[in-house]
Amino acid sequence: MYEIPRKIAIIMDGNRRWAEGHKFTNYTGHKQGAKNLKTIIAECVKLDVKELTVFAFSTENWNREITEVNSLIKLIEIYIKSEIADMKLNNIIFKSIGDKSKFKNTIFDLLVSAENITSNNTGLKLNICLNYGGILDIIHATKAVANKVLNGEVAIEDIDINFYKNHLLSSEVSDVDLLIRTSGENRISNFLPIQLSYSEMYFTETLWPDFNKQMLFKAFDQYSKRERRYGSTSKLSKNQN
Repeated sequence: MYEIPRKIAIIMDGNRRWAEGHKFTNYTGHKQGAKNLKTIIAECVKLDVKELTVFAFSTENWNREITEVNSLIKLIEIYIKSEIADMKLNNIIFKSIGDKSKFKNTIFDLLVSAENITSNNTGLKLNICLNYGGILDIIHATKAVANKVLNGEVAIEDIDINFYKNHLLSSEVSDVDLLIRTSGENRISNFLPIQLSYSEMYFTETLWPDFNKQMLFKAFDQYSKRERRYGSTSKLSKNQN
């Protein structure tokens, strides 16, 4: 029996290639990807996964064609509106991770509302990264910490990793046990550089809309076979962090 990682992150890559392969529009590919996310979330709830963090919209995604950017943002709005009730019912805690200020007020307010509605839940913590980038995250935290030093709120010698993490845009995200990336790309692409420091990584050629629960189990099986040492010479518990 495979070991289930408690904290998972997913780079949901391949929606556009899936659409191209099926002769669909990019929007249809992203829509199918959103539908698949719902399936994987439901499976994580069943398996008692504690935290799932997904890369939904990066800081670099703004550079795509404006029509695709607008359709992506619209799809995000539709998805959250349609899922708030189910998240509340299924005891899921929703968190939006990233710089929300770039989104129009209706999206911003929707994200805050979804967080408030699910804030008293106690089950799976679902972090959806929107307008998120690891470089932006580090710069944001560095500026926030520097301001506190300049204002005399903290001494330089008192700054440690936990203090720094608390000032990240992704401060709500725990250190990740397992990162899954679909579509055959073997890189993290500016995603959670701090929380992925000691994560196990699983890359698959499967495009995100085709990544089903059996493939999720395969990733868990691979995770179970690995030793995580965290810089030590002896094996430590996979779920120690």
